[in-house]
Amino acid sequence: MKKGTEGFNLENLIKGRVAETIVEHLFSSSGYEAHMFGWEHTLPAIVGQLVDVSKNTSTGNMIRCMPDFIMREKEGNRVFFVEAKFSKNGTFRKMGSKYPYKDAYIVVVSTDSIKCATVSELPITADDDYQHIYNHKDFKDKISKENVERCLEIARKFYQ
Repeated sequence: MKKGTEGFNLENLIKGRVAETIVEHLFSSSGYEAHMFGWEHTLPAIVGQLVDVSKNTSTGNMIRCMPDFIMREKEGNRVFFVEAKFSKNGTFRKMGSKYPYKDAYIVVVSTDSIKCATVSELPITADDDYQHIYNHKDFKDKISKENVERCLEIARKFYQ
């Protein structure tokens, strides 16, 4: 699908929103509170105005790169950022060294898996540093394989 007049690809936007919804449900049903945080949610009135400006300043970059969620663990009160992504092959490499949220978890939804890694766990040259989210050391006892499978059923309906 071609980019529209406002510079975005509608099909990719929809795929991304589906991934966000799946990630939100996965965490919410696993004992976390999911709070929308990305700039499109917290600053909707100025998103269009910041698209070009944000590429040229460090402040603009931090705003543009705001992770999709702030997650809070209901038991233990741990708080962390999550960026949700869709990828056909289950990996995502576009974060780059300039991404300002090094401790954010990148959660990648595909039709076959839901994987994650923190930005700092992703060397730029590695092929696949993502782990199945239910095997990641920070979620091993919180997010079950069964819950992931239920979310993948939904992903397959939308992404195939």
